[in-house]
Amino acid sequence: MKIEISSFWTQKEGNTPEEHEDAFDFRVTPRGCVVAMSDGATEASFSQKWAQLLTNGFVEQVPDIWGSKNSKRSYNFSQWLKPLQKEWFAGIDFAKLPWFAVDKAQQGAAASLLGLVINLEKGYWQAMAIGDTNLFIMRDAKIILSWPLRKSEQFGS
Repeated sequence: MKIEISSFWTQKEGNTPEEHEDAFDFRVTPRGCVVAMSDGATEASFSQKWAQLLTNGFVEQVPDIWGSKNSKRSYNFSQWLKPLQKEWFAGIDFAKLPWFAVDKAQQGAAASLLGLVINLEKGYWQAMAIGDTNLFIMRDAKIILSWPLRKSEQFGS
């Protein structure tokens, strides 16, 4: 089976392309592919960098949120996030920021994360979502699945 991945993006209305805060990454493997996308929060500082770290992190090391069939342990997602959080914080040059930007950056960044793992060898896919990024599966130009939300009205603040 052939895997074809396309990515499209645009900045929010009124922003320049440099102010684009979303991220996308993927990796094709011999068994399938891993895809991640993230929507960086406009209100947060350095959210594009955070979105990029999340998507790259997911593709590089898929968090074991589903566990193995033989595992009865629960997965601590925050352990997966910690190295990414440290990298985000270390990448900020606080010395060059004005005082008000330092305060905002110290509050952290925010972004959604949607991760998708497709296993062609075993014939299944798994997805995880945090925030307002949605997965749509389409066939013959019709949506056959919208996940985790089914209607636009379900998106909140």
